[in-house]
Parts: sequence; C-alpha cells; structure tokens
Amino acid sequence: MVAACLSGIFHSTANAAVYEVVEMPLQDISLNQFATEINSSGDAVVQVSDIFNPPIDLSLIDFEADVLVDNLTDIDAAMNGNFNAEDLAFIISYINSLSSETSQKISDFQSYSVSGNNVELIAGFDFIDSSTGEYARNTNTFVRGMNDAGVIVGTSDGPTRKIEYTNESGDDITYLVRDFGNRGFVQINGDTLPFVPTVSVTGGLSEAFDVNNSLLVAGYETTEVLEARETSVENCEDDEVRGDIPVDLCLSRLVSSGVTGVMQRRATLWQIDQTGAITDTRNLGVLLTPADDDERVYVSRALAVNEQGIAVGDSSDYYQEDEDIVGTFAAIFNEDEVIGFTDHEEYFSSAATDINEANIVVGQMTKSISGFSRTKFYYYDMASNSLTFPEDFFPGSSSRARAINNNNIIVGEGEVDTGLSVDRRTNAFMYDIDEGTFQNLNELIACDSPYTLAQAHGINDNNQIVGTATVRRTSKNIKGEDLLDDNGNAIEQDLVVSVLLNPISGGQIDECDTPPEDVQQRSGGSLAWLLPIFAIAAMIRRRKSL
Repeated sequence: MVAACLSGIFHSTANAAVYEVVEMPLQDISLNQFATEINSSGDAVVQVSDIFNPPIDLSLIDFEADVLVDNLTDIDAAMNGNFNAEDLAFIISYINSLSSETSQKISDFQSYSVSGNNVELIAGFDFIDSSTGEYARNTNTFVRGMNDAGVIVGTSDGPTRKIEYTNESGDDITYLVRDFGNRGFVQINGDTLPFVPTVSVTGGLSEAFDVNNSLLVAGYETTEVLEARETSVENCEDDEVRGDIPVDLCLSRLVSSGVTGVMQRRATLWQIDQTGAITDTRNLGVLLTPADDDERVYVSRALAVNEQGIAVGDSSDYYQEDEDIVGTFAAIFNEDEVIGFTDHEEYFSSAATDINEANIVVGQMTKSISGFSRTKFYYYDMASNSLTFPEDFFPGSSSRARAINNNNIIVGEGEVDTGLSVDRRTNAFMYDIDEGTFQNLNELIACDSPYTLAQAHGINDNNQIVGTATVRRTSKNIKGEDLLDDNGNAIEQDLVVSVLLNPISGGQIDECDTPPEDVQQRSGGSLAWLLPIFAIAAMIRRRKSL
C-alpha cells in the first residue's frame, strides 16, 4: 500500500458551486492518470501512464554497446542501477528500440485503487522480481469495475518469463515470452484469480469489465478456435517446421499476434463466490445468426451488468441485414436473448456501456453528420422500448455516455469545439433523465478552479463522480523530479489527472464573470496530446465503448 499524505490531495472549493473537485493522490506515482470507476463508498479505481522510476533489468542490457557508451552520462553508475534522470530516459528509449523477444518489456499502464488518502497497487498478473524485490512491471493492467464491497475486476496481460536457448550456431540467447495475452481477473480478499477462457489455445483471451454486488462478473472470452490457429500450434510443436527457436518462443509469437480472425469471442457472465472461485460460466450469444457454413469470426462483449443479471455491451451484426457487411452494435443480454435496438438506416455502429436497476441502458451510436462521423449519446428504456437522444453541446458534437446511476443521472463527455479540427476538445457532462437537463460539469465547479473536467467515467448513487481533468502545473521527469529549464525555472505542462467530484450540500452554480484567458483555457483545455492514452484506454474501460 502507498500511503499518500494529505498535502498530496488538491481541493478546489467555493461557496458558490455545485461540486467540489478533489484530485486523487497519485502525483508521486505517474505523470498522467484517469479514473475509471467509483463505488457507493466513494472508493475509486484509477489507471496511470508515464510511470515514474520504472525498474530496469540490468542482466538484459549490454553496457558495452557503442550506443550506450556514447550516450550515457554516467555509465558506471548506470551499470549498478543508479540512473540519473537523463540516463534512465535514454535507457528506456534504448530498450524499446530493441527486439521485444530479447529485451525487457516495460508496462505502459498500471492500475490503483484509491480510498481517501490511501492508494494501493492493483498488480493483476505482475509478480515480485526476486532480483529486485519489487514488481517486475512488465504487464499492462487495466481495472474496469469495482462493486460496493471493494471487489475489483479487470484485465492484465501475461507476465514475461526468461528462456535460455542455445541455437544451432552455438549462440546463447535469452528470450522473453508470454504464455497468454489479455486475461480477465478478479481481486477479492487480497487474492488475484484469473478468468481462464473456455478455449485457451495459446492462452486464449478473456476480459472482465464489471462486477455487481451479487458477484456476477461481465466480460467476454474465446469460445472456439479456427483451424488456422490449431495448425499454427501444431507447426510450433514440429521441430522440422518450427525452425531454430524454442517451442515456447514460437507459441509466444502466436500470443503476440492476437486472436483476431482465428478465435470466436462471446460475451460471458461468470458467477464467483466469496473466495473468487468460479461457480458458473455462461457464454452469451451474438445479434446475428450465422449460416452453418459461415466460418467468419463474430464477437460479443458484456461491458456492464446490473443486479438483475441483465448485461449490456456490443455484438457483431449484419449491417442493414446485408450478410456481406458486418458491424458492431449495442446489445442487451437478457437470459438467453440478445436484443439489438440500433436503427441501421441512420446509425452504422453503436455500443451499450452501462445499465441501472431501472433497466435504463446508456451508450452511444455513430452516424454521419454533415459528412463527418459523429457519435451521439443515448438512453434506452427497456420497459417502454424507447430510445432517446438528448441534446448535447451542439448538433455536430460527438458525445459519449460512460455511466448511469440509480438516480437516472448519466455522465460522459462531448466535444465542445465547433470547428472541423480532427482533435476537438472535450468537456465532461451530466444529464438528468428525470429533469431533462444537460449540463457541462465545468459549469458546476468553482469559477477559479484550475481544473478542466474533460471526461466523466463513473457516478454512484450519492451523485459522486469520478473522471479525468487537465491541470497546468510543473511537469516532471521520468524520476518524478520537477522539470526545470536552463535558467532553473519550472517547465509547466497540461497534465492529465484523476478527480473525484463531491456534491456540495446546498451548492449553487457559480455565476462566473467573463473569464481571463487562462480560465477560458481551464474550461476547455486541449486534449489532442492525450489521444494515444485515450485510444488505448478505450479498449478496456469499465462501461466503455469502442
């Protein structure tokens, strides 16, 4: 556990505001963070990137290489693992330039749980390296869901292990391999347990996105392997075909190549008990009905599940009933039924990202607006079979709904730039179904807040919200030290941080005067430089869409 001091949490409050902004205490861990979920106690889960002080496996580095001799400022210290910031940044860049089969793998993303001032690493399938006594940090771990009891689910890729191999030329080579790619896990009572897919050829694939209070976990897994993958495995095990590499490396290459096109994947509900043991696994269907001789791969995913066991997510489906065109569309998984509700005449893709206990489903659908592809958030009422697209920031704004609580309040984000730029700024929003009100969350915090609320990812029934904000402050180097220019002045940068929004009792909207330029930037700061982070995270967020 990482104990964060009170001074590490930043508050933004005012007498006239609806929400107080509390920054989560992760400033000493990474440069950028984003929250993904909140439970009824106000505990949150957060993903981080640009992690400070990544560990370096010295045994895998040839310090006699010319590029290191010529570029490291203190090679003797580096050989002993004592890197200054410049050398640590260079060595990581050097490692990333090498073959991934023989060089250290350094994770890009890690996850943490946050409860007040306490921050705890969620390791996934990472392990303690015996040579350092620390986590190896060679797996990417993404936390997607957390229930009210603090049970956490997510996805982590397999850890690397070393294989010593002597090739036919007599060269001794250390290879690094993974036995599986993405695999879902549950963290319960301090233990991390995997969701091993039903079909686990070359590791298979599984992901866990949500867990309800009855310990029903929503996700998906591989359910069938096509002949092409079976043939590839057989070739790895054949000495005549494999070539001059170890069997495990050959299989690891198949893991790295993924399962697209070679394995069927289906939305899945796993029932676990209080120990985390799986007591039941139920594979769900897809929206379409393939012909008996159709060998194409179709996919469905369960991204959220409510206490009634109704799951929502997305599924392959024929676009406009044309069997030659397959798209991905929002789906509801209710018992053995897979329900779609997208109008293919207007929308060419969609996803369902969350469902509350009133069986109101939220998500987004994509259509063409003035020749541009735009997403629009929606809510779908299962009881009345009605689909509603509320007005958002403006007609050409792309908007996404991330979550809905049992007060029928939806949170997400939408574009606030009206220009045609590809990288358009986003602001977080909340929409109250019962009141029919759409609000920019930046208008509900203090006018003098330094934060720009860019995305809202989760909301509990106390109307506490977690999300992502940008704030301008002194940037840090790879060791977590303040960056200074040649004159010793701090170098400032827009950083991505995780925030908790607490409702202020009796609070009212702060009527801001015309803001100065820096405050205008606060209420709509650019996120273009964050796109690589959000693009990766979009694959794995709890209650997310593609």
